[in-house]
Amino acid sequence: MARYYTRDFKIEICKLVIEDNLKPKIVAKQFGLYHVMVYRWVNEYKTYGDEAFVGKGHLKSEDAKVKELEKKLELLKQENEILKKAAAYFAKAKQQD
Repeated sequence: MARYYTRDFKIEICKLVIEDNLKPKIVAKQFGLYHVMVYRWVNEYKTYGDEAFVGKGHLKSEDAKVKELEKKLELLKQENEILKKAAAYFAKAKQQD
């Protein structure tokens, strides 16, 4: 059965390792965690800082920005295709006049 840990709990564990210079294996043993999990949390916290541990289904702000820009790009591509077709239609209509 999977256990879930709060963001605050993970940050406190990371601070014990980073700020208090405790060994991840010792911290893991004290809290009944797998030492591999503690190493992963510490790496994520060192990499993302306050944006670490956003939770399932949430994106880090940078990832959210990328996703938003990808949506805008797709919309602009669709609009561009519509404009190309409209320009071709009007050019053809003008030639027939």
